[in-house]
Amino acid sequence: TSSDQADSTIALQYTIAAAGTQDIDLNALTGSAGQTVSLQELHVLAAVGSAGSGFTLTPHATNGFTGLGSAYSIIVGDIPVVPYAKSTGGTVASDNKVITITNVGGASGTITLHIIGRD
Repeated sequence: TSSDQADSTIALQYTIAAAGTQDIDLNALTGSAGQTVSLQELHVLAAVGSAGSGFTLTPHATNGFTGLGSAYSIIVGDIPVVPYAKSTGGTVASDNKVITITNVGGASGTITLHIIGRD
């Protein structure tokens, strides 16, 4: 697949303890058939939390994905959000690849991510 053409769709779901974190490495995702997906470009990131939950998406301190800026903090609750959608795809590289999810709620919660990109 050539540049700017998405060829991978990945759905991820994590249950994260209160005040816990989960790092998402866009170069080391697991596809629906169990295959390793190493994105070269991110086209769409959508997220939704379980009822009553609260999360933030931020760039990881080391090799953080900066396609949303260098210091973003996206709030995700139980209403779906699409904080990233880019037809040309945002570059994912070894130094620009990790998103940190933080549970900011008072209890364990589940977050679902839908990612579309080029592998």
